[in-house]
Amino acid sequence: MARIRPDYWYYKNVINKKQIKEINSFIEKNYDQDEPTQFAATDQQNNKIKNLDTKIIYWAKVKPLLIDIHELILNTNYNNFGYDIYPLTDQDFINYNVYSSKTKDNYGWHIDAGDKPYKDIKLTTLINVSEKPYKGGTLNLFSSGPYVVNEFSSPGDMIIFRSYINHMVMPVESGERKTIALFMEGPLFK
Repeated sequence: MARIRPDYWYYKNVINKKQIKEINSFIEKNYDQDEPTQFAATDQQNNKIKNLDTKIIYWAKVKPLLIDIHELILNTNYNNFGYDIYPLTDQDFINYNVYSSKTKDNYGWHIDAGDKPYKDIKLTTLINVSEKPYKGGTLNLFSSGPYVVNEFSSPGDMIIFRSYINHMVMPVESGERKTIALFMEGPLFK
């Protein structure tokens, strides 16, 4: 029987409510910039598909709060994906994503890819840092067809998936969905 490689790996309650509040408070007070509009994802016709508020913060600042997560990502890659990836450096950034129901924030189908000629984004990690319940905002992956990732629905949940897999976030219908996104890069796929 052939072993099927997982599209994603997940962890329930990887951080607790107290840690979530601490992380959110720190990032909201110390982020480096709002994501520049030219970095927001677009479709083939150049229509905006990323409809949410994204703040960028450098790893050096937030590392003390997420160093255990970083180690978990590296370990998960080693045991479940097997990619050649680089550890995050102080100059790398993470995204702090806030999806509001007021504007039905969402993120259309896309892959996570970079424009660097010498390395690729290989794994995407999302951490649910929502502080209050929200409705909608489900994460969907596309592998032989679209499907909802039910394991990534509660504060403290974390998912790691192959960055080249198409994914999307459905509109948030009520409340506010907050996530942290970390992108693990490595040498070019060969």
